[in-house]
Amino acid sequence: MKLGFFTMPIHPLGKDWRTCLREDREAFILADELGFTEGYVGEHATDKAENITSCALFIATLADATKNIRLGTGHGQHAQRTSGGSGISDRHA
Repeated sequence: MKLGFFTMPIHPLGKDWRTCLREDREAFILADELGFTEGYVGEHATDKAENITSCALFIATLADATKNIRLGTGHGQHAQRTSGGSGISDRHA
């Protein structure tokens, strides 16, 4: 069975944004270590509880820290998959 996950990284208001981003990053690294095959992250630039304002930039920070997991944006996911994957950031092991 292949496992994947999507996260909308919501954090308590007032929590230090650096801590939030570190925790979000650690979640993807752990998922990779546990054998998850796909991980997707959402973004909401106007939501104060979500600190990831650019999925692509966040995913870029994971490139050297993960080995096997395919990484992608969580917005517009289905349309991107059916259009040949354009616009989705994924990496194959």
